[in-house]
Amino acid sequence: MAKVDKSIYSAESTEPIVPAIDRTTKDYANRLGTLLTLIKCKWKPGNVTDAINAAKELGDYVASKILTSDDGFEQLKKMFEDKKMDVEKSWDDVLRNFLYSANAPLPEHHSFNHSFPTTAANDNEYQTPKKPPLPLPVQLDPTPFAPDKRPGLLGAIAQFAMDTAYRPSLEFSMMAAIAFLSALSNRRYITPSGHGMNIYLFGLSPPSFGKEHPQKLIKVLAKDAGLIEALLGPGEVSSSAAIEMVVRAGPNCLMVWDEIGIMLQGMNGKNAGHAETIRKALLELFTKSQHGNFWTGKRTADDKKDNSVIYSPTISLFGFSTTTEFYKGLPVSASTDGFLARVLIVQVETRGERQKTSPKLIPPPALLEAIKNFSKEVPTNGNLAGVTFRTATGVPYLHAVPWADDEADAEMEKIEAWQEATIDDDASQYGIVGRASELTQKLAAIQAISRKPSDPRLTVEDVRWGFTIVHRSLSNVESGVRLFMADSEHERLGKAIVEAVRKAGKPVHESHLIRGKGISKFDKRMRNSAIEDLITTGQIRRAGRDGKAFELGLE
Repeated sequence: MAKVDKSIYSAESTEPIVPAIDRTTKDYANRLGTLLTLIKCKWKPGNVTDAINAAKELGDYVASKILTSDDGFEQLKKMFEDKKMDVEKSWDDVLRNFLYSANAPLPEHHSFNHSFPTTAANDNEYQTPKKPPLPLPVQLDPTPFAPDKRPGLLGAIAQFAMDTAYRPSLEFSMMAAIAFLSALSNRRYITPSGHGMNIYLFGLSPPSFGKEHPQKLIKVLAKDAGLIEALLGPGEVSSSAAIEMVVRAGPNCLMVWDEIGIMLQGMNGKNAGHAETIRKALLELFTKSQHGNFWTGKRTADDKKDNSVIYSPTISLFGFSTTTEFYKGLPVSASTDGFLARVLIVQVETRGERQKTSPKLIPPPALLEAIKNFSKEVPTNGNLAGVTFRTATGVPYLHAVPWADDEADAEMEKIEAWQEATIDDDASQYGIVGRASELTQKLAAIQAISRKPSDPRLTVEDVRWGFTIVHRSLSNVESGVRLFMADSEHERLGKAIVEAVRKAGKPVHESHLIRGKGISKFDKRMRNSAIEDLITTGQIRRAGRDGKAFELGLE
């Protein structure tokens, strides 16, 4: 009797969801048909959880070579369409689970959020996008957040986070490790293209998903390793002047910010005051970490203020928020001024299973010893290097991480070409995709440093790992902007149009209306959409001989 692979059993039953496979005698079509029939029977229409489970089951069969990646993908897509799922809100999460379970890269013709047909505006028919998606430039890492797949301190810190969390999260654990390595590497290393190791890394999830643990872990590691003053900045700042004080005191620090969404809302609210200058300072600082670059902060007429140059300031952010609060704190300009292009968003939608942990967070002695020894392995050019990297007015020695070989360099060139082609295809993507290659290099270099701090060399695998996290971030940002920012901005635009028509007291021609306050900053597509919605709801109506003027609708 043929052995049955345990992976084909469902979670609810000891019966296999498909008979044991004898590849030499079973027909491929029969196997596929049996599998899909059983999955469809379990999958309730419109249920995202069932869709994710179906994706995992299909992925298991891809991993066991029963299905090819492309076959599994096409069947999942077809089932999605048959069930009339809300593709805009659910497809990315379902596809991701399929890919990671399958241990497979994306099919060449697919890119998140683009290749799957979207629901039409006025009916339930599906439409195909006008432009085909750009293929992904490199193969994705199937397990980017698995601690046992990451070298050195990256894997060790992530594993420590997983072992000690009440509700462990692979994503949040790896985020803590990346943030800590970034802090250790800040103002010490640069990428092959000269970028610093600073990152703005934000984790998003619903409440009670364990967002506090990775923040606490970083603080405990820094404290127990005696590195609080050397690595950590404040948990909150009130203005760009406060950030300048932080940078002058520690030009290589990591700032751990809880509830980053609420903080962003404070920066962009009507009564923001000095807080609105924080985002501008963060935009400026991000690119100042390069060799030879510097930041002067804000010069004032106050003779007592320190206006000296700060060389290569390298500040990292590690923040958490609920998804809705985060996007609520972003203004329209965040997708065009480069803020979203600078950040890495890791979104977690599945709550970790509870596990028994100690009430005290005590790092293993070996981990602390490795952290303490890190600075001893950093390449330097003299005895004062350890002092200089912490002194704002000192020019730090920055060790350039080289490519391990030409193949790694070529892999990075593919990503740069993909970034340029994406922007050429849609210029509005610049504010989101414009730093994808830079972020990939930063992450790749952090992994290379973790593997061997004394002689880091950036490999093909490092590049693919870095791009996998960047690509996931881009997908998260795109869906977040669409689901959370678009609705609120659409509403604000509609209110601005109604207010402009009301103030006019007479029909307002479209050519004048689009130049109005709170209206001109939106593109034509959004303006037209808002106007049509207002007409449909009777808040305004068309007027004038050409129908291109608007007046208030009937009360």
